[in-house]
Amino acid sequence: MLRRTTLLVGTLAGASAVVLSAGPALAATTYTVKAGTTTSGSTAYSAATTGAGQQIKFTTSKGLNLGCDSGTASGSVKLGSKLSGTGLGTISGSTWTNCIGPAGLKLAVTQVGTWSINAKGTTTATGVTAGTIGNIVANVGDAAGACKFTVSGTVKAAVTATATKQLLKVKPTTGALTISNVAGCFGAVANGDTASFAATYKITAAAGKLSISNP
Repeated sequence: MLRRTTLLVGTLAGASAVVLSAGPALAATTYTVKAGTTTSGSTAYSAATTGAGQQIKFTTSKGLNLGCDSGTASGSVKLGSKLSGTGLGTISGSTWTNCIGPAGLKLAVTQVGTWSINAKGTTTATGVTAGTIGNIVANVGDAAGACKFTVSGTVKAAVTATATKQLLKVKPTTGALTISNVAGCFGAVANGDTASFAATYKITAAAGKLSISNP
């Protein structure tokens, strides 16, 4: 009986050790997000690309370089403490100005649905929070129908939220976006091609400057 009791106690102790050691690894990163003095609810925001020259760059796996002179994005950001990084913000609308495609075609880009802004990992001492923009779907094409296609996927991104910098940076993630529904395009774009998207947006939140921190 003593031996069985000893074995039982030892087994329970071992199981407890496993659970305790697994705890920190399983703990999800949470975020505290503020906008000015507002600490709960949500805030609307608008954003516009910044930089010199072609501010939005789109590169396919075949090496085709497309892009737009400028663009905007708008949506909302959750505010509060201990927030999940998943769906921390949204991009519900966007504009794309003077986008040039194959053979110099002027392309229109139309956002489909709502895209999600997700945070991941620890906010750095300089106020940078890494993450992704997910649920991306956009239809691309020229007015005459000579080139049309759809892009979809998830790209890497980072938000810098400090007193002096309010930026959303879309990083050029190789193969992050998949091209489908291709029509025309002179063979320059094909179904199954992948693409990357890069741009930096300056954010203006309605409730004040954003601040993001852990937990």
